Amino acid sequence: MSGIFGHFNAAGAVLHLAARMAGGAPLHQAGALTFGAATESAYYEGQGVRVALSGELYDVMAVRRLLEAQQLGAHSDAMLIAHGYSLWGVEILERLHGRFALAIWDEQRQWLILARDRMGEQTLYYAQHGADFLFASEARRILATELLPRAIHTAALPYYLSVGYVPPPHTLFEGIGKLGAGEYMLVNEHGFRKDRFWRPRMDTVSSGRIAFEDAVQRLRQTLEEAVRLRLQRQPALGALLGSGIDSAAVAALMAHHSGSVQTFTARYAPVSGTSLHTDAHFAALAARKIGTVHHAVTVPNDERLASLLPHLVAALDEPSSQPSIIPLAYAAALARQEGVRGLLSGEGGDELFAGHRVYRADRLLERYLQIPRLLRQMFLTPLLARLPAKFNRLADKARETDAVRRYLAWMRLTDTERLPYLLTDQALAESAYAQLSQTLRPLLNAPRTHHFADRIAFTNLSLWLAESANPRLDQLGAAFQTPILTPFEDYHLVNLALHTPLCHKLRGNGYKMVLRHAVADLVPPVLLHRPKRDPFAAAAVWLRGALQPLIRTYLAPDRIAQVGIFQPQAVSALIRAHQQGVTNEARAVWLILVFHLWHAQHITGDLRLESAFDPLESVEAIALHTAP
Repeated sequence: MSGIFGHFNAAGAVLHLAARMAGGAPLHQAGALTFGAATESAYYEGQGVRVALSGELYDVMAVRRLLEAQQLGAHSDAMLIAHGYSLWGVEILERLHGRFALAIWDEQRQWLILARDRMGEQTLYYAQHGADFLFASEARRILATELLPRAIHTAALPYYLSVGYVPPPHTLFEGIGKLGAGEYMLVNEHGFRKDRFWRPRMDTVSSGRIAFEDAVQRLRQTLEEAVRLRLQRQPALGALLGSGIDSAAVAALMAHHSGSVQTFTARYAPVSGTSLHTDAHFAALAARKIGTVHHAVTVPNDERLASLLPHLVAALDEPSSQPSIIPLAYAAALARQEGVRGLLSGEGGDELFAGHRVYRADRLLERYLQIPRLLRQMFLTPLLARLPAKFNRLADKARETDAVRRYLAWMRLTDTERLPYLLTDQALAESAYAQLSQTLRPLLNAPRTHHFADRIAFTNLSLWLAESANPRLDQLGAAFQTPILTPFEDYHLVNLALHTPLCHKLRGNGYKMVLRHAVADLVPPVLLHRPKRDPFAAAAVWLRGALQPLIRTYLAPDRIAQVGIFQPQAVSALIRAHQQGVTNEARAVWLILVFHLWHAQHITGDLRLESAFDPLESVEAIALHTAP
């Protein structure tokens, strides 16, 4: 796993550019990364151009052939970028296919170009400090220069609390920005400007009506090619195997291309009153169908989680709203222990092919809104409001006519109307909706589609995937020296999905139907019809038990008051309501807990970590040689 770092001084036009050695720091040293001699693939210098690359490229043969026609060889990815830049300038970015954060220094023009891949699988941060311009694939590396004060960018808090991520160019660090997916930046002595070399475009109107069977066939072919390309660059890959069809399809296609495959699952310890532990059963069924060497590790439901979570937060640049960082860490650690050099993940399938219940629910709402307004307002909506909970929620959402509020009604983690109760800064809390609207509305309006569910999916694809899901995979993969690749985020597959009509994704009473049909022969039938689990189901249990030591320390009223972001009484009331089972406050308590752990690690520096921590110590792990 490589990373990049640079320091540009506009006054003297001096650039320090480096790429980190492959391998990455141990988890407990994730906040003190070292940079040195670069790997051949990650760094190149020649003919007045220097290139540093984090990540990897796929399908480079077309570019290589064009370079060879100009008698320019390319023995590494960084060299290919450098020679491509000498021919095409910044247009080289449009010819790159991969997951990357990169920097190009042009000695003659005295300018720096920074770029982040199309889907944001890699992160790239930057900061301006007087005449100094800093950039790195990890925000922690910029902080380590000590040129910037460690402070919170409080204006970004409503994003984190409401939707679970901070959109570019913002971060939660004061003075540090980040590039968006598909963006590049040009920096010189006069400052910097940003532009895009790629932008996702959804159009299910003018592309014509593709037959369902044709859409299924094209999807299967494109997904197969995406998996093949990633295996071509790194043959010794394993797969993360969950309980759904996305990861199972990826693992099955890996087996088709490379024969024996190792798969890895983190299973939940049995908890009375929940069915969390059954996820591992479905992963094992998929492994048996595919015929993999399947490894499973049990995520403990005790104090070991309280020991692990601070290490995971320390390995991330920004706090993660996803409790799935815990099982992901166990699975990645197990893969590293088994000698696997990288993993493929099914991340992205839900955003591309309408894989959440919310998309089908919004389609139902859309049909309801086609009923004449007077009839709805006078009779139907009041009637629904008196029916059981799921009908009551439909009544609430039927009253929302604003696109941003409708989106947030489905996707929010914390209601904006709740923020004045939680935050000490009342002006910030009251301006939260306007702030969110400024970011979300252009994305919701961008697609050419007849359906609002498409707009939800496009917005999630554009922001949530790049700014929440991908940093979690990238940075935890680096922490465990096991890069995690995402075939569903191949931009050819993304383009295909963005032109696939919603009726092929939500067909009948099902969701993600075009994908289900495309991979039906690869996965066990039971997976094709399995409903989605609440992503906070496990966190709801942990916050009542295993994570209690962290809650007592980092969410104690005096500490909350000292940090000054949240109102101590409000936080205590949330914790009490959740632990007593009065209401399920897992989302809010998780967000606040992880924020305070992040604050203690990256802002005040008083998070005390053990010198080393092995998540696999004293946990149960098994390996099963399965056969189809």
